[in-house]
Amino acid sequence: MRGHILDFSGCALFLFVATVGLASPPPPVCYTWADSTAYFIPNYSGWQTAKLIFQGSDGSVTYLRKLLYGPTQLELIKFDDPHSSETYIFDSQWIYITAENKQDGTPQTRVWKPGYLGYYLGANWMPRIVCTSGNQTYRNLNRFTSCSAGTSHYTNCNSCPCQYVSTDPSGCSKYQSTVSYSNYNYGGTIGTLPTLIMSSTFDDLSGSEYYYYGFGRGFLRFEVRDFSGSVLRSYGYQSGEIPNDPIPDQACFHP
Repeated sequence: MRGHILDFSGCALFLFVATVGLASPPPPVCYTWADSTAYFIPNYSGWQTAKLIFQGSDGSVTYLRKLLYGPTQLELIKFDDPHSSETYIFDSQWIYITAENKQDGTPQTRVWKPGYLGYYLGANWMPRIVCTSGNQTYRNLNRFTSCSAGTSHYTNCNSCPCQYVSTDPSGCSKYQSTVSYSNYNYGGTIGTLPTLIMSSTFDDLSGSEYYYYGFGRGFLRFEVRDFSGSVLRSYGYQSGEIPNDPIPDQACFHP
């Protein structure tokens, strides 16, 4: 009889463990919501005229500039090149990327068309309102798919005007992006800041990219990882700034 009792108890324990193991995670619950523009757009004195020192994991050094070119439009000038920049615009729903002038430092440029779903202003880059604290699954509230009404491509953009090449049709990224929250230590003179991290996986699963936005400071760090996000391949980060030494803005597209 005792043997049967022990066998029954073991089965009951096995069934209990199996049931717990198969239990669904709880639905996401948010405790704190935040406006992502407070992280995306700097708010300290002199930020629009500073030259930002950007250090690469390969030892390279380049320079950036952040500036507003309209009431809801932000530009990130890159590679110490007046013609190379990313442009963004925001509304009550999203922060959108609208153009990448001289993509990755090449003469090619791409411009995201507005009009997806009838109101998108470009390709949606990050939700305007994000959850910064919650239960164990709260990040699911910050998952989204990036879409646009199409992408126009240009070349010979070392000077303006560029040469038109083609336009891709309306479409969306294959995999979802996610915004997460962290108190991240940037080191140096920046230190630890509340940070939004936007991560996205490449459509071909060759890797993923992570963008770090510090509260009141804007874009501060970039990482390339494997598709799972577990292996860091390369990175770059803002290591300092030079006051009152702005890179000129000569980008061809300012949507």
